[in-house]
Amino acid sequence: LQEALSTASVEGRDFTAEVLARVLQRDERLLVRRLSSEVDRQHRLVRARDVRRVGRQRLSLYQFVHNLYQRYLYNQLDQVERSYLHEDVGTALEALYGSRTEQISGQLARHFQEAGIAEKAVAYHLQAARQAVRSSAYEEVLAHLDQGLNLLRSETGIHEGARYELSLQAVLGTALVATQGWGSSEAEQAYVRAGELAQQLGEEQELSSALYGLASMYEFQGEHKKTEAILHDRLQVPRAAQEPEQLLESYELLSCSTFHQGSFAQSLDHARRGLVLYSAEQRGIPVAPLGEDLGVSCHAWGGLALWFLGYPDQAMERVESALGLAENLSHGHSMARAMMQAARLHPLRREPRIAQEYAETVLALAVEHGLQYSVATGTVLRGWAMAAQGWAEGIEVVRVGLDAHLRTGAQMDRPYYLALLAQAYATQGRHREALATLDEGLGMVSLSRTFFYEAELYRLKGACLLQVDRQRNADEAESSFRHALETANAQQARSLELQAAMS
Repeated sequence: LQEALSTASVEGRDFTAEVLARVLQRDERLLVRRLSSEVDRQHRLVRARDVRRVGRQRLSLYQFVHNLYQRYLYNQLDQVERSYLHEDVGTALEALYGSRTEQISGQLARHFQEAGIAEKAVAYHLQAARQAVRSSAYEEVLAHLDQGLNLLRSETGIHEGARYELSLQAVLGTALVATQGWGSSEAEQAYVRAGELAQQLGEEQELSSALYGLASMYEFQGEHKKTEAILHDRLQVPRAAQEPEQLLESYELLSCSTFHQGSFAQSLDHARRGLVLYSAEQRGIPVAPLGEDLGVSCHAWGGLALWFLGYPDQAMERVESALGLAENLSHGHSMARAMMQAARLHPLRREPRIAQEYAETVLALAVEHGLQYSVATGTVLRGWAMAAQGWAEGIEVVRVGLDAHLRTGAQMDRPYYLALLAQAYATQGRHREALATLDEGLGMVSLSRTFFYEAELYRLKGACLLQVDRQRNADEAESSFRHALETANAQQARSLELQAAMS
């Protein structure tokens, strides 16, 4: 029994009777009987916890009554004994779980790492990290990735080491974006390294995934031209590597990127291409960057592009299609995305009450699902809607949302949200503050950070200049209006062109 308990201490505070039986080459039923009758009821060192089935395999789970008992027994083993026992326990667990080892991949990674079997340890750290991503347990993800990469650096003889590093770096990029935000330089390095390894190894699928991760990062950083260039490179990856879902990813993100550059006709074209690829087989597959369904997102970007191109009724129909699809999917991320785009459409239509209803729904969904970017966006839009309806506190709500955006590392829509803040200031007669806010937004536009709302930024500036001093600022205001008109005309943004002409 002492030998059995020493072996159990290697598995951990929780251990499996069938593992002990295999390692010690004892009869399973006899061992279970003695654990329950003597060690549990007589000595009170362990207690029976549960019986689990993995396929047809029965597993009897026990637990040390106190972790100090487990630590004491484990510390009595020397380094050589521990190494052998970790390998034996890991091998027994593999045999018992068979094809279902992903359920205990973290345990297996630890056992084979302690046993000095580096290649198996790396493989299970990778499996454990991927498993943790599915449940958004990103601290656990990063811990497994860190240990896997450290093993690759210290153990130079690992077979297929470059392929393991490629997979680890790809998952690392996703995890770092989730934990550090879109501005993470470490995530960017991980995606770049994954791309380099994929090219070296001729792995087209992995190269495509690395390019997509990098493009998503640049899009949220407001580097839209970089995003577009990378996505065009991605579309050049040989057709064999371009599964319909990957093509759909590219067209959805291209629709987003060209929209932000003010290329609304292109954005609409990319959204339409994406929707052609969006078949029943793809429905319900949430993907990066925000985990929304791709069909929902394509409908939403197409809807916004249609409004700027001068088709407000068609825009409304397309956004309603996004909402209907998201509702049918019963997918929280997708519903938040559809609601957010609806909330963005209604300020353009000068419908603050409806915009506020959508924004508040976005906030509820985003808080429920832990979507920090959507929380920030919903807050900005809610604040604008409050200010547009005459509530002075709306200005502070917008500012809170802008601060939350900065914390996510995203710059993608900042000039647009600054325009909303300027409008909120203007409703309260605070035109000088509105002008300062508009100048900040136009400064970002001049650095090629974003383009889609440039015409409206200039139009609002002209209107605020007239409010501050109509006589003194008349020429500068007219110049702003003309710039707005020319920009809108160049972008084929008929809705903004009409507003600039009226101003």
